[in-house]
Amino acid sequence: MRIPFLLALFGATVLAAANVHTTTYVVGNLDNISAGATGTVNLSDDKAIVFHTRETTVDVVYANISKAELGARVTHTPDVPLYKVWELHKRLLAPRDSTQYLTVDFKNANGEDRTMTLELDASVASDMLAVIEIHQGKRPAAVYDAHPDQWWGDGTWKTNRNTPKWNSSGSGAIAPGK
Repeated sequence: MRIPFLLALFGATVLAAANVHTTTYVVGNLDNISAGATGTVNLSDDKAIVFHTRETTVDVVYANISKAELGARVTHTPDVPLYKVWELHKRLLAPRDSTQYLTVDFKNANGEDRTMTLELDASVASDMLAVIEIHQGKRPAAVYDAHPDQWWGDGTWKTNRNTPKWNSSGSGAIAPGK
């Protein structure tokens, strides 16, 4: 009885943390956060991005974002001194971590202009930019993301569940029931 409970608890924890990503605050004018601070970004809220550090939490409302753009990609090499010949393999053969900067300009709750540049994994940065653009209306959301009760094939195939969306005029399609 304990094992199914633990599996369910673990699964719920993993799903809840699916949109929480570790990030580094690089530069900006946020209050009470210094450059180089490590924190997490939570994208699961539908109204705001939540950036949480040890010192403070910043809510960035999607409607208040004026600009969001991807910056340069950064590759980190292991910190191995060149004079340590016996550890040069770590510098030469180690996988390189690739991150990317994401700069977000927004207005805080007091109406003041704020900027933050975050360093995220490259895939997470592009996904985060996509989420911001979807919430701002600059990019269309996928049908199955916007309406979880719909199936992704409804936009491709004509089925009984999507009959009201059929365009019977001009497409050569036969109206249902005829």
